[in-house]
Amino acid sequence: MVEKFRRAFTNITAKSHCADKNQLGVIKSSALHELPVILMLLEVTANAGQKIGTLIDLASDTNYITHRAARRLNLCSEKITLVVHGVGGMAMKVKTKRYLLRVRVKTPTGTERAHQLVCYGLDEIANVHRAIRPEQLKKFFPETSLEDLTRPKHIELLISHHEGRLAPQRVKVIGDLVLWEGPLGKTVGGAHPNLFEEVDMAAHTSKTHFARSMRTTAVKYQELTETQEFKAETKNTVAGREFLDWWRWDSIGAACEPKCGGCRCGNCQPGGKEMTLSEERELEIIRKGLTYVKADAHSSEPHWDTKYPWIEDPVSLPDNRSAVEATFLRTEKQLKKEPEWRVAYGAQVHEMVERGAAKKLTKDIIANWKGPVWYVSHLVAPNSHSVTTPVRLVWNSSQKFKGISMNDLLLKEPDVLNPIRAVLLRFRRGVHAALSDIKKMYNSVWLEDLEMHLHRLLWRDTEDGEIEEYAITRDNIGDRPAGCIAQLAMRETAMLPMFAHLEEERRILEEDSYVDDVLTSHNDLEKLDENTKKVEEILKAGGFFLKPWIQSGQSRRQEHESGKPGALSDRVLILPNQMREGDNKALGVGYLVENDKLYPMTSINFSKRKKKMRVGQNLLEEEVRGKTPSPLTRRQLLSQVASLYDPIGLVTPAKQKGAILVRKAFQEASGSLTRDTWDKPLSEKLREEAIQVFKEYIRLSQITFHRSLTPGNWIRKPWGVTFSDGSDQSYGAVVYLRWETTQGIEVRLVESKAKLTPLDQKGEPVKAETCGVVFAVRLRRYIEKHSRMEIEQWLHLLDSQTVLAAIQRDSYGYQTFFANRVGEIQKSTSADDWWWIPGDLNVADILTRGAAPEDFQENSVWQNGPEFLKQPVEQWPKKSAKEVAAYAKEGIDRLQRKSFSAALTRSQVKNNKGGVSAGPSSPVTAQEAHNANHEEIAGTLLRMRKTAWVIKGRKLAQKIVDNCVTCRKARARKCQQIMSDLPPERITPARPFEYTTVDLFGPYEVKDETPVGARPALKELYLFLDQLGNSGIENEATKHGTEWSWKFHPADSPHRNGTAEAAVRTVKRALHNLGGDGCFTWSEFQTFLYMASNLANERPIDARTQSQEDCVDYISLNSLLLGRAGPRGDLGSFEFEGYPYKRLRAIQTEVDQFWRKWSQLAGPNLYIRSKWHTAHRNVAVGDVIWLADQNALRGQYKLARVISVNTDKKGIVRDVHVRTFPSYPVPTVKPDKKEKSKKLKIPATVLHRDVRRIIVLLPAEEQEKSHQD
Repeated sequence: MVEKFRRAFTNITAKSHCADKNQLGVIKSSALHELPVILMLLEVTANAGQKIGTLIDLASDTNYITHRAARRLNLCSEKITLVVHGVGGMAMKVKTKRYLLRVRVKTPTGTERAHQLVCYGLDEIANVHRAIRPEQLKKFFPETSLEDLTRPKHIELLISHHEGRLAPQRVKVIGDLVLWEGPLGKTVGGAHPNLFEEVDMAAHTSKTHFARSMRTTAVKYQELTETQEFKAETKNTVAGREFLDWWRWDSIGAACEPKCGGCRCGNCQPGGKEMTLSEERELEIIRKGLTYVKADAHSSEPHWDTKYPWIEDPVSLPDNRSAVEATFLRTEKQLKKEPEWRVAYGAQVHEMVERGAAKKLTKDIIANWKGPVWYVSHLVAPNSHSVTTPVRLVWNSSQKFKGISMNDLLLKEPDVLNPIRAVLLRFRRGVHAALSDIKKMYNSVWLEDLEMHLHRLLWRDTEDGEIEEYAITRDNIGDRPAGCIAQLAMRETAMLPMFAHLEEERRILEEDSYVDDVLTSHNDLEKLDENTKKVEEILKAGGFFLKPWIQSGQSRRQEHESGKPGALSDRVLILPNQMREGDNKALGVGYLVENDKLYPMTSINFSKRKKKMRVGQNLLEEEVRGKTPSPLTRRQLLSQVASLYDPIGLVTPAKQKGAILVRKAFQEASGSLTRDTWDKPLSEKLREEAIQVFKEYIRLSQITFHRSLTPGNWIRKPWGVTFSDGSDQSYGAVVYLRWETTQGIEVRLVESKAKLTPLDQKGEPVKAETCGVVFAVRLRRYIEKHSRMEIEQWLHLLDSQTVLAAIQRDSYGYQTFFANRVGEIQKSTSADDWWWIPGDLNVADILTRGAAPEDFQENSVWQNGPEFLKQPVEQWPKKSAKEVAAYAKEGIDRLQRKSFSAALTRSQVKNNKGGVSAGPSSPVTAQEAHNANHEEIAGTLLRMRKTAWVIKGRKLAQKIVDNCVTCRKARARKCQQIMSDLPPERITPARPFEYTTVDLFGPYEVKDETPVGARPALKELYLFLDQLGNSGIENEATKHGTEWSWKFHPADSPHRNGTAEAAVRTVKRALHNLGGDGCFTWSEFQTFLYMASNLANERPIDARTQSQEDCVDYISLNSLLLGRAGPRGDLGSFEFEGYPYKRLRAIQTEVDQFWRKWSQLAGPNLYIRSKWHTAHRNVAVGDVIWLADQNALRGQYKLARVISVNTDKKGIVRDVHVRTFPSYPVPTVKPDKKEKSKKLKIPATVLHRDVRRIIVLLPAEEQEKSHQD
């Protein structure tokens, strides 16, 4: 039996004999010979450099690896149980391990990259009893080296067709023998009569292979980890979600190229960014422009050269020397006012020349260059956060000349930076940490000659000297793709084949870097030192050089730099608030190296800005009250609050306190928000609150936090604990790691996140609580994805029983808001991980109301979590969802029995028959219950039953609610009416301008050399209107045979004006969106309006087909008004000799913006929209109505009574006349008999309104019915 199985799963030809010895077989009769198969065997290199004998089996759909090889490679693994369910409840279980393997594969560019495989463990895959020697294969493929033809003698890995991108392609075919080549290398497969190889396929006889093969045909298939419980039958939807998550993980490496634009595998280079297809194409173009050279004319050291990704030929760039020279002279004039800045500025120019980042161009070089030339201007940029370069040169490659700049011709760079939160999270992961930054990273990649001459600059040391030309020879930070080029060059250096064995160091450069900063951590100090040395070695091979490393517990950079000539102590230039020599920061967060602590870098400064830098010193706490501006504006408040930079949420409660104050400041502003609101003063109360917040921000810089999330004496994996909460002001979540150490339980604050609660949630705290829970889930996902820490268990704690119960239910039963969020929670976490705790123990409550710096001390609850976290988990004051539900049900039942019994006892009035009756006071009781809070029917009925049990109480409550005028106002809706027919002037043929609509909008600010005040302008307008009366216009029109008539629509009814109003509104919105008030003179603004009206009249109103030209032409308003045949009405551009080009360009820019805005707004109006066809009640004479007056003050209701209605020919009321009365004092004492005869006359006003601008409160028929009752 064993021999049968061995021969069934081997590549040796099977020999069988027919029962009839005289009968020839089909193969023998056809003179064919069945040859043994030569399998595709080769050696694959693991990411750490080890060799693995591999079989490529394109007929398999699962990758396998032997347990022995996995142990040798030290692979990450997890124990799993494969469960194949059969009919009748039968199930087969197979226990194995699942491994994650990374191998090296070749890319089309000749480099190598890491590829990740998910493999299942087997005891044995294949046994090679007889192997083919490479010399035998060399005879068939002489051009292939013996190394590529070497076949392994031990098979430890099987790669299936699941890894489609690794499948080899045919290179050469000799009969049935094929030479294959793919990303893994070259191999030979097929068959040949002179070649024989004996291989037993042991993998096909394993239970693991059988279980994996049956997963698509079985009744049900499961893969359970060792922490999951196996059940023969399950209906839990969580298992399905986990299986889908596993399946997504299993598909790593099987995606197509280019990727779909949303790759979330975490291994895509560079940095695992999620890119679109266009961004991936742009990244590939930039990558192809990079060239790695050992030595050339640029440098004798290894480095990278680059070609810029031009989207247009740079030959089109004009000669902009005159414009750049003017900019240089302005910069020189500014530097003259600051001699210290000029010295530091000039020193940087010479330093660039000394290290080869720029070179001086001789007259011969300038004369002999025949290619395009472009000059780049440079500006002053002070940077107080830099210790080495407080004044920097900033290159302005976006400066336009004749409407074009160099950046306009360059490809936009994709975002390849790692998330700053993720870099800081991994920096805090290990017990020991190190950080450094790359010297002049954006001057490390060399430019080609073409790009060099497109980066010319002007400089001279003295004002009397001649302006000389220089050229930038390296990647320039002001260019659009410069950042991506530098990042890509650094990461491509790490991917060079010579560093393939340095897996950890390559990962540090790929994932633990941000711009030019490199931050890493490790639990082993010796391993950290080794990693930092290897990182320097890798970077040096690419032409990048690191500054001395700073390690936790010491400041090695200071020791190195203090002995250098020209060290920081020799500098003369000191900027306000400049970092001191001993200060360090990690991506904007302060870092105390000796203590290994982090602190927020906060400051309050109201001084003026110069080059985006505050010129005054930061305020001390005792100076805040005296130097805070009075009055304080919202702009100043927001500027100081937004200066608090906290990317990892160490002081989120303090940040939320400032955010809540900013929102209160804008809520205080009365009326609609305008641009002037920013500069209006705050009230004294809010100013006092702001001063207290400013003082707290200054004290925040004295609070320190643990840099390391891992204590030095931990003994087991940590637990992740999240707290979440929400209120009407804010919601958020915070994450802690609970470690078990040799000295007990230790808790470390990881990260927090909070956000202001939207004002339109109408006071629903459950929504804020749900959003806080979503934040907790997202923080967990982020930590699991980026921290590279193995969390043993997660616990999510909250104090909302409602949200806890919602998580246990299926999300499809909720409204959209809750369904989306509950679905996200259930997808990312297990419902069993959520627990309820009392509100006073929920540390996340501090996120919803803000806190002072004293609440963040090292021994505070915020940093160390609640005290119960240090106790055994069995003693925590937490409850599961089932316990909360049982307790709540018991309490509700007890309360209902008590309340019902008490209410029934008080209200029972037994008659002779022993029943319960309602006395005549029932309507009074219902009215009192409703007037208490004007609630709906259920609320009114509940208040009634607190007093007495009223028979047919629901019906009575409904009547009271329906007749309440206050409730009608709260539920009020404007009247609606069926759409009327179009007016005659809209549907009857008419000549142009026979019917004209007039509408006004504005005002717009213009500037002029001779400004005119408002009073003289209004006086002149009134005089003109007084002289020009209606009668004069009508008489003038009568002379020319024109009949003149006016038709006024009801006030506040723009919809009555039809499409004319819609067209004017569209133009008005387009003009308002430009925001260009005050930038034009009167003549320029008039030109702008003429061109805007011309564009507006170009909208198509009909289309006609040109059969001969096979095209469609359209008819516009200009076609009718101007009587032209061509469709083009826009002049495109205009030129006026003698008028400044800059002003003409400004007008043209505004016209272009108007066209974009107007086309977006007017386009949807060209579609036919549905009409409203539902008939509604006609407004009648005597109705008491509420005027929907948009100019009414808040809380003021203008009531009126309808005195007449105007109907159309179909009898439908379209507009009405109403009589309204102003507020008038009403006497509260009885008048004398003499005064009774006098009638009090109250002045009234009759208004003409459209029915859609009124709200009927009491119809006339209800008033008559109430009088009859």
